Amino acid sequence: MSERDDPLAGPEEEREPSWRERVRMAVRTPVARVLFGVALIGLVAFLYLSEVSGVTTANDRLRTLQAEQVRIARQDALLRQQLGEATSPAYIDARARELGLAPAPAGTAQILAVQVATAAGGQS
Repeated sequence: MSERDDPLAGPEEEREPSWRERVRMAVRTPVARVLFGVALIGLVAFLYLSEVSGVTTANDRLRTLQAEQVRIARQDALLRQQLGEATSPAYIDARARELGLAPAPAGTAQILAVQVATAAGGQS
C-alpha cells in the first residue's frame, strides 16, 4: 500500500520543483521548441550571409587586383618598347647627329698601342 492510499497518513506536502525541473518542463513545451527552431534557423542564416559577404568582398578585391595587373602589364610593355627604341642603333645615330656628332671619315682613325705594366713592374 502506498502513502496515497493510507488514510492515516498526513496531508501530502507538495514541494516546489527545483529550477532544473522547471527548465526541463519549459523546454518540453511546443512554444519553447518553436522558439529554439527559429533561433537556430536565424543563426544558420546569419552564418550563411556572413560567408556570402566575405566571398563577395574577396571577389571585389580579386577584380581590383586583376585590373591593376592588366594596367601594370600594359605599362611594362610600353616601357619596354620605349627602351628598345632608345637603345636602337638608328636612334643613337640620329640623336648623335642632332648633337653635332658624326663618325670619323674612313682611314683617318689612328690606332695607338698601349703597353700595360704587370704587377712585377716589368713590361709585357
